[in-house]
Amino acid sequence: DVTFQRDEQSCWKQLIYCTKLENISLYNIRLTDGDIHDLVRRGCLQNLKDISIAASFTVLLSEGSVYRLLNNCPRLERIGGVCSWSMENLVDLLHVIKSKYSFKIKMGDMD
Repeated sequence: DVTFQRDEQSCWKQLIYCTKLENISLYNIRLTDGDIHDLVRRGCLQNLKDISIAASFTVLLSEGSVYRLLNNCPRLERIGGVCSWSMENLVDLLHVIKSKYSFKIKMGDMD
């Protein structure tokens, strides 16, 4: 676990830029669709299998970030925390993920 001071919230990206991580778990980090776009553009997520981004506040990530991850991370098996993201229509998104991308939808410990 790495903890950043409030004024150093963007430091997490430097850790990801430098490595080819398979698992990323971020909690209470303020990030946007632009951050995900930047990570994908730099090729930092090619080995990514599992990503979880959650917070005690609404995370400013939209459906666009989900699709960007799905379309650019060939090894991706899991996206966690989307219920705390800024989704326009979470139900429609989950339906598309399940049908088009063949992802299994889990809500906590439930299938």
